[in-house]
Amino acid sequence: MAEVRIGIIGCGRISGSHIKGYREHPDCQIVAVADINEEHAKERAKLAGTEKYYLNFRELLDKERPSGVSICTPPATHAQIATTCLSRCVSVLCEKPFSTSVEEAKKIVMTAKSSGALLQVAYKRRFFPDVRQAKEMIESGKIGRVLFFRNMFGGFKDMKKRSWFADPEIAGGGASMDAGSHSLDLVRYLCGEVKRVSFIKANLVQNLEVDDASAFLLELESGAMAMLAITWSVPVSSTHYAEIYGSEGTILIGGGDSRYRLSDEKGWKKIEGRLKQLGAQMGHFVECIENKAAPALTGIDGLRVQEIIHAAYKSHSSGRWEELQRTLS
Repeated sequence: MAEVRIGIIGCGRISGSHIKGYREHPDCQIVAVADINEEHAKERAKLAGTEKYYLNFRELLDKERPSGVSICTPPATHAQIATTCLSRCVSVLCEKPFSTSVEEAKKIVMTAKSSGALLQVAYKRRFFPDVRQAKEMIESGKIGRVLFFRNMFGGFKDMKKRSWFADPEIAGGGASMDAGSHSLDLVRYLCGEVKRVSFIKANLVQNLEVDDASAFLLELESGAMAMLAITWSVPVSSTHYAEIYGSEGTILIGGGDSRYRLSDEKGWKKIEGRLKQLGAQMGHFVECIENKAAPALTGIDGLRVQEIIHAAYKSHSSGRWEELQRTLS
């Protein structure tokens, strides 16, 4: 079988994880990278084991004809780059946040549907072994009916030193858009669709143009409740970033100490932790291209997250609960 040809578009911090992930997979080759910053492009090309780099992603597409690309550019550029690639039947693994608006997300999804190219969103936590095992336990009914989900993504990140992250025109939002994308995908993946949302956001510490802290309160279609706390400004975060409370047991995920306890058992049992391997999501993307198979998570998942964020920002403005308005399928 011929190697899957991969291009890397965007050579910032996150591209390093994509490159290392692909290089763990024997059936793909990174043929080139692209970035408007030549120094960054040269550095990432070296890491990728190629001498080829471009300052325009379209030139990479024209000259290298990759089977798929990772889009690792800032969020405001995702729609233009993704639709260009997909319209040329180049499969896309797009970093989160998927887009900066629902309309842009819909445009990407519709382009993928019309072209037939594969579209995967980089919600990496779906590939963590402890998260996958938690999902299996929930779906099998091991912890009974899910009643509550709690998530905390914290840690201190000085966003004034992170170029575009605190620029609303480029990032589309603050911590709620950045880490919040992972939080919202996690609750959907483990517990199901969101029915309505109440949301607050603030600048508690860093005096940015976007939020450095936010809180989501979600009612799920199942009737369960979810509470998400997202911040760039808490130096000591929670050990377990996710807690799932069921009618017959509880699951705790994170901190290398993932575990569960059932109501009829006295002690906690360990859940397999996350792998050190970087390439699980990249490997899945490559295998889907090889086998012409739909990814386990698609552009629709990215769209659903953007719909929740849109409703959340509306809730912050209105001071009311906002119902989810889901589009496409």
